[in-house]
Amino acid sequence: MDIRMDNGLLLASCTLSYQNTSALINNVLIDTGCAVSIFDIDLMEAMGLKPDCNSARIVRMYGVGGGSEACIEQEVHNLCIDNHICRQFRIQLGPIQSEYGFEAILGNDFMLACGLTIDLRQLTVLQHHARDVLFLN
Repeated sequence: MDIRMDNGLLLASCTLSYQNTSALINNVLIDTGCAVSIFDIDLMEAMGLKPDCNSARIVRMYGVGGGSEACIEQEVHNLCIDNHICRQFRIQLGPIQSEYGFEAILGNDFMLACGLTIDLRQLTVLQHHARDVLFLN
């Protein structure tokens, strides 16, 4: 995952794969203050991931300042971001590209699920195996 700082924001370029479709997405916000990951609904629909009427649900996404907007939450199977596979992963879908200019926001749920650490000095993302992760109480 290639990361960079842009106006104080941590942005990434990565390959997003779902089923048999892959896309290079260049405007991904890495947001460690965000509990969940959200993907642009139009991008995901173009890749074949459409909201599932049986399992998706409408939830509210809250941001800094208390503002909120509705988005769709659903579980996806085998979503791959670079070489990080999320087998059963709950994501949010919303119009974030038109609203905020991002194709996706990767939150703490993704970082924890994949065991990722961000090195801000080197602007790299490191993956740790479960045995390498130290959990503090």
